[in-house]
Amino acid sequence: MENGKEKAPAEITMIPTSKITICDDRLRAADESGVTALMNDMAANGLTQAIEVRALKKGRYELIDGGHRLEAALRLVWLEVKAIVRDCTADEARMRMALANLTRAELTMLDRALHVWRVKSVWMKQHPDRQHGGYRTEGECQFAAAATWTEAIPGKAGLSDRTLGSVDIRDFLWL
Repeated sequence: MENGKEKAPAEITMIPTSKITICDDRLRAADESGVTALMNDMAANGLTQAIEVRALKKGRYELIDGGHRLEAALRLVWLEVKAIVRDCTADEARMRMALANLTRAELTMLDRALHVWRVKSVWMKQHPDRQHGGYRTEGECQFAAAATWTEAIPGKAGLSDRTLGSVDIRDFLWL
């Protein structure tokens, strides 16, 4: 539910592969062995899980989830793929992208930290009133707003609240 209105469920539709773009700030590149394995599976069984995209202008789409599946489809010279088309902003797409990748077991610790940082930065941008305790009126308890950015991460990505709370992208700028 968003702004008191329930969003319509996303539908799976076929979209042309030529109309899908990949954002410049994607945190995770396609792994060659993963793409090859998917190509073999998709050639035999088709695409069993739709990719996720967001609608852009002029009939274009931006990939949210399914980079390996899209790359495999492109290499198999598929003209269309099954896709879930989301109506969302760029920030919401980045959040969905990071959350989808955080549930993957094969992430390196650096990849996991970068995706956690993405969730944190987008969440804080969407909830400026909750940063550093947020704005409180006199006498209001600082813990009244229980929702924090760490609650946006399913299963905490295998990390403790203390570790999540200390995530700062500046720790990775030397890489």
